[in-house]
Amino acid sequence: MNTADEVVSRLLLPAKHFAPVELEVLRDSSEVASSLSFVKEKQLSVVISAPRCFIDRTGLGFLPVKDGLQYPVFDNQIILLGDSTLPEVNLLLPYTAASASSASQSRASRGHASYVQCSIDVPALGGFSHTTAVTQDRCFSLCMNTEKIDPAETGGVLSRVVSLLPEYIISNFLHNTIYYRQYGTQGSAIEVKPNSSYPVYWSSADLPFAFQFRPGTTEGYAWSGPIIASEEFAGQNWLVLYNGISNSTPGVFDVEVCPDHGVKSVSLRHSGEASGGYVVINKCKALQKVMVHTYHYEMAVSNSSSGSLRPGSESDGAPKVPDFDFHFFAHYGESIHFGWPFPFTYPSRPCQVLLWIDSRTVAPKKPIALDLRVPQHKRYEVSLGLRNMPRIIVRTEKRGDCVVIEVRSKPGTGDLASPDDVAVGEERRQGASSRGEGQSRKKEGKEKL
Repeated sequence: MNTADEVVSRLLLPAKHFAPVELEVLRDSSEVASSLSFVKEKQLSVVISAPRCFIDRTGLGFLPVKDGLQYPVFDNQIILLGDSTLPEVNLLLPYTAASASSASQSRASRGHASYVQCSIDVPALGGFSHTTAVTQDRCFSLCMNTEKIDPAETGGVLSRVVSLLPEYIISNFLHNTIYYRQYGTQGSAIEVKPNSSYPVYWSSADLPFAFQFRPGTTEGYAWSGPIIASEEFAGQNWLVLYNGISNSTPGVFDVEVCPDHGVKSVSLRHSGEASGGYVVINKCKALQKVMVHTYHYEMAVSNSSSGSLRPGSESDGAPKVPDFDFHFFAHYGESIHFGWPFPFTYPSRPCQVLLWIDSRTVAPKKPIALDLRVPQHKRYEVSLGLRNMPRIIVRTEKRGDCVVIEVRSKPGTGDLASPDDVAVGEERRQGASSRGEGQSRKKEGKEKL
């Protein structure tokens, strides 16, 4: 115990069969008089409190230990910790596997055949730290943070809660069940039901901490690319999934990463139910549809490298992605979300825009190339070179949380009084071909989706 002259002192209270816990002694009644009505400022009083309380919020049953002894547990949940001058605390996880793992992992080790033991730094107030605990077939990535308890609940004394939590959490805000697994593994997937959250743990500590997901089992979606939950990708990331069902459009999802006190939460939403995103809007009656083609510049380089987070072979019967670029179509009056297949792997956000005059004719001759990594206001004007056809304005801009590609007719051009379907047939195709403004596409059914 510290000297009696100090207002606040600490002592280690021994206990039989348990590790000693640290208590704090406060000798100044003025510090607590405002919180405890029965204590007067001029009274001689001593307040004894626990400065650090440990709570395991992982649901796994981790126990802090000291020299093989557990700390005492109160109310089946709260555990008082020991000497605060020690930077680390040892954690013990009961484990029923018969054989021990021979692999040694950074700061986690097998202490006994029936236990998994790891150590972690106890963070200062408001801070956090990380560690991993490795079993024979699972790697648990953990986060510890320290928060102050409201003085109104502790009689005015300063007490802290040291919480152990999963480092990664996935939340499913889709209308159907999703499955996730560690990227690069072919093992069983973990099910996450709609409107529920689940901790993300790993099959291997030797692989990067990245996971992939797939909506349902009958919706036809392929597995996603890697999702890396880190501060670098904080915010919304717009990911597209290939759908192998005939005539199905690609699925676009909002993958939102929210780091908070060391815990990385990943929320999955369908693009139509999320705020913001990348949207193509077709406001031109003269066009059959507008196409946006998305891809990654880096794919050509990464496909020749074997060490990066890139698509691998699938052996579980899931639909395979034929190509890693996607096409999105917006008919007149439609607003369609679009995205990229590997937003967590490649930083580029390029796309191309083509205007479909009819099912066999597109313009311009060279697609409009856009780089949406840094959204900017840009305006393009396209002349189709066809009789009674207006000039087309293609504009990109940021609107609130959305990055918009808008296509509309230029006012005062074309025969606006004629019906929308005038000159859609052979006259348009011949006119576009003679002026070199169009590009024939005779196999629309073989679009790479």
